[in-house]
Amino acid sequence: NVVFILSIGPFVAAILGWLILGERVARFTWLAMLLAVLGVALMVASGMEEGGLLGIGIALLAPISFAIMIVAIRKRTDRDMTPMLPLAGLISMAVGFAFSDTLVISTSDLAYALFLGVAQIGISFILITLGSRLVPSAQVPLLALSETVLAPIWVWMAFNEQPAKFALLGGLVVLVAVVAEAIAGIRREANRVKSS
Repeated sequence: NVVFILSIGPFVAAILGWLILGERVARFTWLAMLLAVLGVALMVASGMEEGGLLGIGIALLAPISFAIMIVAIRKRTDRDMTPMLPLAGLISMAVGFAFSDTLVISTSDLAYALFLGVAQIGISFILITLGSRLVPSAQVPLLALSETVLAPIWVWMAFNEQPAKFALLGGLVVLVAVVAEAIAGIRREANRVKSS
């Protein structure tokens, strides 16, 4: 359910980008977003179950806050927002601390947490922050959906956990949507540069 809810991120970013920045979303981008949501639906269809309203509401906060971050970065392209990432990490740490029963952690789990915090979260958000200045609001979360596709592939490679057929099919649909939109975005930018 959460993965499916996260896939609405491009729509939220597109609407906020249009309302706040006046960014128009290309028809092909809308099509790619719909295709990506269909792919995510295929990926999670076998594991979908009814969730509580509170859980769904909390899950909705993730794509909404991600879209707000992207639009805020795009609104202030004159400022480097990368220094704000450590502040976001401190806020996340404080929230995690508030919900934690204990601070006891094994050495191996601490090593994993530090690696993931720096490599997966830290570096990826630096790249997203830098890229958001250059890419329209709706495209950033659409491109980020490639993470949804790659996650089961990494698990398959690392732990030999066979993804379900629908997960592979849905992943292929999302990947086609993301790659097609990336190529279309490059072509639109090339045409814009030629015309100016």
